[in-house]
This record gives sequence, C-alpha cells and structure tokens, in this order.
Amino acid sequence: MNLHQSRILRLRAHIGISFDHVIERASLRMLKLNMETIGYILAILAVLVGSAFSIIGIIGMVRLPDALTRLHATGKVSTFGVILLLVAAAIVMPGAWGKALVMIALLVIAGPVVSHALGSAAYRLGIPMKRAVRDDLADVSEKVG
Repeated sequence: MNLHQSRILRLRAHIGISFDHVIERASLRMLKLNMETIGYILAILAVLVGSAFSIIGIIGMVRLPDALTRLHATGKVSTFGVILLLVAAAIVMPGAWGKALVMIALLVIAGPVVSHALGSAAYRLGIPMKRAVRDDLADVSEKVG
C-alpha cells in the first residue's frame, strides 16, 4: 500500500464515512450514459441499413424488367427497410415500442398478402413477363384481357 492509499484509509477511519456510495453512483451514471450511447449507435445502424434496403428496393423498381419482378423487389426489400426504420424510431423513443411492434406485425402480415394480390391481378390482366422460364398458371387460370 502506498502513502496516498494509507492517507485515504486513515481519513476514512477518522471521519467515519465511506466513499463507496459516491463511486457506485458515478459508475451507474456512466453505465446509463454508455447504454444510451449504445442505443443511439444501434438506432443509427438500423437507420442506415433500413435506408440501404429501401434504396435497393427503389433501384429494383427502376431497373427490373417486368411488373412481377419489380413487385418482388419492392415487396421484400422495402419491408425489411421499413421494419428497421421502425426499430430505430422505437430505440430513440422508448415509449413507442408498442406502436412500433403493432406496425411491424401489420406490415409483416399485410405485405405478402398485398404483394400476392397485386401479382395475381397483374397476371390476370395479361401483363407480359419478360424472360419467363415457365408459367405454372397457364392451364389453370383465366386471363381477363
């Protein structure tokens, strides 16, 4: 034990107080600050990845050749983008977790249904498919147009 530590111990014994509670409070404040910082970092990452997914969906919408492949790109990729953006919003605003989870659940449930309905409508209207390898519905369904 060095001279400084022995002086602190003598001072504690003389005064009769302990600085442990002060050190404990300071460490709790630092832990809270660190958890808040980690939350913001996770929110920033979720925003960046969610925005990247949304941009990929937009690029797919512009670049892909026909309605069904465009629908695939926007339906799958944009859903992940919006979910990640909702997660980021819920991390930044902790009171919004309930609303975010409800919106995520509705998006996960409704997204595939809407994509299927749009794809089915596009097929029945006779919108042509570019480079179609096979057509499983050719014998079964009736086209409108």
